[in-house]
Amino acid sequence: MSVNMRRWGPYQQITPLLNSSLPPEGTRTGRTFSKLLGTIHAIVGIVLPLAAVFQAIHLGQISEDKAFTSLSIQGYYIYLLVVSIFALVIMKATGMLKRFDEQECPQANAGFIKGGAVFFAAFGILFAGFKFGSTLDSDSASGHQAIDVIEAILNAIFIIGLTLFVCLYSEHCITEYKPLARVAILLLLATCLSCWSRDCVSKIVADIAQTDFDYSICAGSNTTVVNESNSASSIPYVLKHVTGDERNGSSFDSFYRKSSDILVPNTLTLYFIMSAFLLIIYSNISGPRLTFMQEQPRRHLTFKSSCVGLWFGILVLALSVAFVVAYAFAVAGQTGDDNGEIPLIYYSFIISVYPFTIICNIISLVKMQRNRSWFEDESREGELRLTLPLLFLSATGILVTAMFNIIASSMSTYAAHKPALLLAHECLKVIDVFVQVLFLYEASYRQPPDVFTPNITRQIKMFLIFTNFTFWWTNIYGLKDTGINPVQFCFYGFEVWTMISQLAAPFALYFRFHSFVMYLDIWLCG
Repeated sequence: MSVNMRRWGPYQQITPLLNSSLPPEGTRTGRTFSKLLGTIHAIVGIVLPLAAVFQAIHLGQISEDKAFTSLSIQGYYIYLLVVSIFALVIMKATGMLKRFDEQECPQANAGFIKGGAVFFAAFGILFAGFKFGSTLDSDSASGHQAIDVIEAILNAIFIIGLTLFVCLYSEHCITEYKPLARVAILLLLATCLSCWSRDCVSKIVADIAQTDFDYSICAGSNTTVVNESNSASSIPYVLKHVTGDERNGSSFDSFYRKSSDILVPNTLTLYFIMSAFLLIIYSNISGPRLTFMQEQPRRHLTFKSSCVGLWFGILVLALSVAFVVAYAFAVAGQTGDDNGEIPLIYYSFIISVYPFTIICNIISLVKMQRNRSWFEDESREGELRLTLPLLFLSATGILVTAMFNIIASSMSTYAAHKPALLLAHECLKVIDVFVQVLFLYEASYRQPPDVFTPNITRQIKMFLIFTNFTFWWTNIYGLKDTGINPVQFCFYGFEVWTMISQLAAPFALYFRFHSFVMYLDIWLCG
């Protein structure tokens, strides 16, 4: 039996995105120029915040205020945002983005992914708005206040404009002003990557600068002393966050810093989605004329043969809320002797759900392979240039974090931190992600039957829709509460683990959202 490696090689699906096949029109020099221009802008935007942090570490001044107030850094991002907004306006004004029905470049699940882009764009706009308000409300405003305000306003405008651009034109081929389009789109991509680096690095620096970690707990001590001046404080997992309210008396600044724990990872997820859309649009420049359009599968918005899965899904969601509330109360009332019991409350629920999702995905995969009414359709490969690469890239991010956790928990010598609990959680997560990607990849190449035939797999899909939403929101809560488990902090060090977790957070969040979208689409198809 021959194996179709093009289909079963996940990274073969990613290659077209990273190495877009350029159309024959235009000169090679022009195409190379646009790629080099975009690459240089992206490299500068990514390296600038890293260089500032490395210098701050060398000087022993790891502080968000000192690392990100350089005019060269902020000036470059303002330049990128202005150029990107100008590019969006020019592309619209020149008529470059005409919509030709006969030249559409459709993408599977594009409607749902666009909805996700709008959803995550709301987080980005909120983050820019809170940053704007925090700057104006700051009692210790520096000479850079005006620059901070301008950058926040431009960032919000850029997010709004880019979201509209992606929602309107990501599935349409660009057939006019092609050289200008290539330069403009690659500049937009460079801006997304640069803003991703800026926000990610600034969040890492903020967490490190505002948090004191007492490594005495790594030696088995239950003390909650952070430093001598705070020796009487009871601090969960000896993590003390110094808020803006404590630093300069600004209540809004304090709210901004606390909300950034949720807003920043979701904003980074936005830039991740937009980068994928821009690569798709770049590959659609002078795209092939489609002489016919595939008939879209019929949607069945009915809960027939889905009620059991619906009720079980709602039950999982409700129980997740109950366990998180119980965890919050346990943290609020904890003492120095019961720190080890706190993670048990948080992880026990998620560990109990994973076996059900693993079994459901395996059953769905087997039944779909045996069900001949869902026939294979290799011609859909062109439509999956966006869906499958996003799925595999986000799954790779979540698996990398899981591997770091597995190594730390398996080699940890601090039994009081319950590393076995973390090990069980991460092993089950790896299995869950593996079988979930396997099923979703198989289902992506299947066409639903013409006749609506509800069965048990429809119940399973409804259950998995709710569980992936549950995992998504519990992941967001876990990002906000950095003291869920101290195993990683003791094994890797607080600074290193903060970097790892912040870099991987957008991939973990988007994987659950993307899986939610794909399950919903499969359920609607029958």
